[in-house]
Amino acid sequence: MKPGSTLDNPIYYGPIDFSINSKIDIFGTRFIITDADEYVLKFLEANRDQFSDELINGLHEHLNNKENQTIIKQQFYHKGGNVDFKRE
Repeated sequence: MKPGSTLDNPIYYGPIDFSINSKIDIFGTRFIITDADEYVLKFLEANRDQFSDELINGLHEHLNNKENQTIIKQQFYHKGGNVDFKRE
């Protein structure tokens, strides 16, 4: 149940509540959704009737940015890569 709801009038978390940077409070413990992967994206796309286009597009953008950052890191921190030295 969401905070502020009661047993007589429960309000539950739904698909709209689970996006990147969402805060979920469960039994007094706060969780922040910070990441997702391709499997989550595939699930959202397979169940489009339950999720907004905004949520799906936002996850696409998040994963593309994450992939680009990984590529940049690999270029700078590639172990065993060629190193050019110049002796004078």
